[in-house]
Amino acid sequence: MREQDGSENYSYAAGRHCSVVGGQLPAFFLITVTLSFSIAAAMSYLGAWPVFPFAGLEMAALGTAFAVIRRRAGDYERIVLGRDGLSVEVRERGRVRCAQANPAWVRLVVLEGRDYDLALQWRGESWRIGRHLDAAGRRRLARELGGRLAAWRA
Repeated sequence: MREQDGSENYSYAAGRHCSVVGGQLPAFFLITVTLSFSIAAAMSYLGAWPVFPFAGLEMAALGTAFAVIRRRAGDYERIVLGRDGLSVEVRERGRVRCAQANPAWVRLVVLEGRDYDLALQWRGESWRIGRHLDAAGRRRLARELGGRLAAWRA
């Protein structure tokens, strides 16, 4: 989470945490596939040939998981509150949604649930925020953004 705190603007941006990024993911997958199939080939040579199909299934599952991770790696959310109003930008699964609103109309709502989920609501729209933070981070975001919205209205 990044915040810029100035006299005019408040900006919040958060994205997914990825331990393997960019070109590292294909390299890691290639090394894993090579190692797994090398062990499976050695086991097949020793007579345990059923190991080979299971190694293939395992690598297919790992490849599918890595594809999902890679597709979601660029997800983020950005909220800017300034003189010109409030803007919200969310990238999820490759789609970017943007909205702008007058902060006087915006309500910060704590959604029902155990994880302290947050949403910004105005004119019938509801934008869930804080999805890349833990519960403590969402509480801090609610305090800061709620305070900024109240100050903006005053």
